[in-house]
Amino acid sequence: MKPIHRDSKRNGFTLLEVVMSATILGILARSLIMLSTGMSSMSQSGGSLSLLQHEATKAQEAILEDLRRSGLRVVGGKAFPHVFTGPDPGDPAFSVHAYVPAPQSAGPGDVDFGPMGSVVFLSPADADGDERPDMDVDRNGTPELDGNRDGNLTEDPSDQGSWDPALYDIDPRSGLVWNRAEISYVVVRGPDGENYLERRIDGNLDRRVAKDVERLLVEDSEDTGFQIPSNALRVSLFLRRTDVHGAVYRHGVQWVVSLKNGDLE
Repeated sequence: MKPIHRDSKRNGFTLLEVVMSATILGILARSLIMLSTGMSSMSQSGGSLSLLQHEATKAQEAILEDLRRSGLRVVGGKAFPHVFTGPDPGDPAFSVHAYVPAPQSAGPGDVDFGPMGSVVFLSPADADGDERPDMDVDRNGTPELDGNRDGNLTEDPSDQGSWDPALYDIDPRSGLVWNRAEISYVVVRGPDGENYLERRIDGNLDRRVAKDVERLLVEDSEDTGFQIPSNALRVSLFLRRTDVHGAVYRHGVQWVVSLKNGDLE
């Protein structure tokens, strides 16, 4: 009788191998979940910071565009620009610019904590809408305009259009025409419960410039201890955003802007 030889090859897995495989797969799965969660968190963080930076850029560009065209002026007995902190402009002549500052999330010790500021200023006029400051070249009290868009600046009625001297102020030395409409920037709570930087004209909303603004501070030369020139302003802007997980993101910018002129009348 021939001896019976058993096949030494095994089919399938042992229980130990199955357990080890399941353990390794579990570890890999948890690692992938943690990696995915971490990447998601990084993505949310980067997205929140990018949004704050975007809003800060919009605010900075708007304020710079306005203030670079503005200047030191005394019109109707009021000196511009007028800088103040808190809801009250301080001078009754500027009472139309009183407002309710947006509530702040920052607390003592935070870099973005402090009094809310505002600024009121004038801009050169553009009564004919040609995107150039109006000028009274011959200083006779009537500017040379181009209301009919023929390329010629004249005092002809066809160019003057709806010119109303009561709405403007002409610099007697330079002939530059200034609009008497008073522009201001404030931070207030919007109808959706969010904080906005608003551009206002004579105390009325012109447009909402940026969202998630925690604090605005505008300082003149004296406020800064004369660290900046007398014809300049220092603007500090702080933004803050809290995501759905309660994480707080902050972003701040500060710059100095020179005004158009440096003389008070």
